[in-house]
Amino acid sequence: MSGIFGIFQRDGKNVSAIMLNEVHLAMSYWKPDDSGIWLSGEVGLGQLLSWNTPESRFEALPRVQENVIGDLVIIADVRLDNREEIFEQLSRQSALIRRPLKKITDSELLLAAYREWGRGSPEKLLGDFAYVIWDGTRKELFCVRDHIGIKPLYYYLDDNRMVFANDMRGLAGRAEVPTTLDAQSIGSYLRDSQLLDEERTFVQGVLKLPPASTLTLNADGVICETYWRPENSPPVRLGSLEDYSTRLRELLDKSIKARLRTAYPVAGHLSGGLDSSVIAVLASRQLRDQGLPFYSYNWTQKLNEDSTCYEWANSLCIAEQESMHHEYISLNSDDIANQLNSIDLATHTAVVNWYENPLRSIVRNNNVRVILSGWGGDELITYSGRRRFTGEFWHGNITKALRGLMHEARHSSNSTRRFAGACYHEILMPVVGRFLDFVSNLVGRDQRQLNQDYLACARKRIVESAQIHGSNLYHGWALSCYEEQLALFKQGHIQNRVESWTNAGRPDLIEYRYPLLDKRLVEFAFGLPAECYRQEGKKRYLFRLSAKGLVPEKLRWGNYKREPQRVERLLKLFMAAFKDQFNEGALSSASETNKEAHEFIDSEEVAKLIKSLEQDDDIDHSHRSIEIMTVMKSLLVLSAGRSFPNDRNY
Repeated sequence: MSGIFGIFQRDGKNVSAIMLNEVHLAMSYWKPDDSGIWLSGEVGLGQLLSWNTPESRFEALPRVQENVIGDLVIIADVRLDNREEIFEQLSRQSALIRRPLKKITDSELLLAAYREWGRGSPEKLLGDFAYVIWDGTRKELFCVRDHIGIKPLYYYLDDNRMVFANDMRGLAGRAEVPTTLDAQSIGSYLRDSQLLDEERTFVQGVLKLPPASTLTLNADGVICETYWRPENSPPVRLGSLEDYSTRLRELLDKSIKARLRTAYPVAGHLSGGLDSSVIAVLASRQLRDQGLPFYSYNWTQKLNEDSTCYEWANSLCIAEQESMHHEYISLNSDDIANQLNSIDLATHTAVVNWYENPLRSIVRNNNVRVILSGWGGDELITYSGRRRFTGEFWHGNITKALRGLMHEARHSSNSTRRFAGACYHEILMPVVGRFLDFVSNLVGRDQRQLNQDYLACARKRIVESAQIHGSNLYHGWALSCYEEQLALFKQGHIQNRVESWTNAGRPDLIEYRYPLLDKRLVEFAFGLPAECYRQEGKKRYLFRLSAKGLVPEKLRWGNYKREPQRVERLLKLFMAAFKDQFNEGALSSASETNKEAHEFIDSEEVAKLIKSLEQDDDIDHSHRSIEIMTVMKSLLVLSAGRSFPNDRNY
């Protein structure tokens, strides 16, 4: 995960080394493998380079391609997955074709692609990337973010300048960039549990470049364009389920191979669930063929230290089957408290799996720089297919839909009741829900909002903001598999997590990679017929088919999920952390330190809520999960902006 940053003075004034170095210094809380800056008149670019891919050791960024008319200069955080394809498509005039591909860096290919296809070049690319090109001939800046939004890019733009970086701390290094927290974003975060807007950040005036977008900026104006849309994915129609399964397995192999391109050891999550298990097995086998290890990690709690707990047992079984290193990540209340005391909501690192911080500390000992994650599958290629019969019924295949529901219900002890319930939930409720949403919108209230929110400790103006502004949360009433998958993908929670983990991994030089979010797999998922996702009473059917020979049959066809126990353990750890470190005095002190955040959250209400939770003697805390999460999120808001300098001269 490399750092990129820059300044473009739209008013024609020169960018000084001092100006650029202020951004550089603000991003220097982690130690890069190399760094550099480039200045020319009204533009300055900078890079903090983290070596990861084998070719990255040849990088010298910012990279300058000199031209008689005007230079081309690039900074990039990139892993390009179709290097061979881009190389083969370059014209005979390109100087790159006279060199071996293994000696050509990703940034060189990006520059060559820009020279070849201009602003249309991102359409040719595959991989995870955020990059910026200064075109000295056109006197314009060209900014790009990858299809899914794995790599972030933030910017501040006014009439005189643009300041940009892939790290919010870098923007805060410039005095002209505001660091005032955005009340609307805070309200949305507390309402929806995440900030799901694809452009807004937690700082007023600072924006994100949306996924699959480009921004072109010159003295005349700004052009923002979208170069890829998931709804344009072509339909996939093959001869049989076996053909679909074969094709899926090929795509999985390609996706994982692309994400194993690194000069360092690779680790991955191995929770014992299906998604992570398939990824871990395929990755381990590919690495073993190269004589390389694969380090797997599990954060599933062993109940009562019982190693026969199915997820823990599954992960151990697979680790032994593939002869991979396997380790359990422990977590205690001190770990939770330390994270609550260090996470800065405003830097977009707050979408956490609380086990990831201790995991990153452990993998550093093995010199790991890549962690594979199965995140993103549930909404796409490992989608449950829960709207298959909904789609069939409401698109005219009524008999087929009812027969399918009846077939699934026949194995139940009360098949009639099971069938009636399925008809209610899968056929009737989506239509009723849509109607109620329609009526609610007519009277000016979105019923999707404020059903389960975390606003109990928020100030009145924050609550009002949350009520006024719309929510991106998916309402749950899709009438087909495709419609539901698209709504979930566009909701933004997938992108929000990967962006947060990208930022969180940066200090440790760790890059998270997501095989199930490969563009090829995403398009394949959107193009599949609904019946591929649900067959014979089994959800995620096609993915299970493709897992043949990879995981034990019990795991491949089982419907196991131990999320309630995992959540309950986390709730207990949160309770202990609140009790030990977040008393009324500590909260009052935090409010005095960060008075701006105190305008959003009433710390006295937080203290009261913590006290109320402490007085609850019930061993099971799940019934108070909303209150516990309200405290957690309120604490994060109270410390938002802690990473930004507080001594800037405006």
